[in-house]
Amino acid sequence: MSDVRVAQQLLSFVLPGYVLSKVDLGQLRRISTAHISGRFGVSFSDVMYEAPLIRTDKRPKRVIFLFEHKSSTPRTPIHLQLLDYMMQQWEDDLRQQPSFAWVIPIVIYHGKRPWHQEDFHIHFEDLFEEWRPFIPSFHYIFVDLNRIPAEVFERNEQFVHLAILALTLKFARDWQQLARHLPVAPLIRWRMRKLAEPRDYLLLQSWFFYLSKLLKMNDIRFADYLELVPEDVRESFEALKRMYGPLWEQELLHYEREMGRAEGREEEKQMAIASLLRNFPDWTDAWIASLLNTTEEKVAHIRREIYGGNGQKDHQKET
Repeated sequence: MSDVRVAQQLLSFVLPGYVLSKVDLGQLRRISTAHISGRFGVSFSDVMYEAPLIRTDKRPKRVIFLFEHKSSTPRTPIHLQLLDYMMQQWEDDLRQQPSFAWVIPIVIYHGKRPWHQEDFHIHFEDLFEEWRPFIPSFHYIFVDLNRIPAEVFERNEQFVHLAILALTLKFARDWQQLARHLPVAPLIRWRMRKLAEPRDYLLLQSWFFYLSKLLKMNDIRFADYLELVPEDVRESFEALKRMYGPLWEQELLHYEREMGRAEGREEEKQMAIASLLRNFPDWTDAWIASLLNTTEEKVAHIRREIYGGNGQKDHQKET
């Protein structure tokens, strides 16, 4: 979700028409989430984007899209977590902005248990109907990947980046379905034509690492996985591996080795954290911590050691 194209495609897919028609997604940009505390535990909601509203007057107005990823049903009402983030954003607006931003939460879910979107007031027992106005009431966009057929993503090559994200999450617990449904081939072919564009290689590299972790958790060899994928995808993988030579294999083996070592001694886990931070600087502390079964504080500490200061990498200089 750190790739703005994925965010644009997702918003185009899930936003209702009455919202989409009033937002300029062409100017969508990722914004800082330094004010998000995460009082409700480890969260992936530190991905936020801002876009201006399409207006006839010239007064600046903006909307913020707050993405919250859930792989299991929450133990506390999701409204509390979302309201906490929204309040912190508005507090930040009070200090820095001339007006409040519209905040639209988007919850992406792919857990095993059914999740039924409900209003916040149902959590109050024996509520008098006339007392309902005293309870905060707001809506969030709920994207349940379990309920969206794979064909919806597969048949639209315009949204191939979104399809890779959505289908990988949808079939994260079923590697055989993942092999059959993931439309990687169009992106690989497009990437091979546009060699000057590094973002797609990073996206593929990130997905390939995630896939290797899924297969390893299921004790599946990559060669066995490759036997199940469609022929054009298999050929595209082989072409990409030939193009990048030993680098592709070397990087995959390196990550698998680091992940294996992370299961051992603490110092080896720190090596794995450092490796991910150097190769994927845009990944959040929460995401890396969840992958390696460690704490966000430890990841943040190693990030500061690598990059210094506030832990942010100077992307412009490296580019």
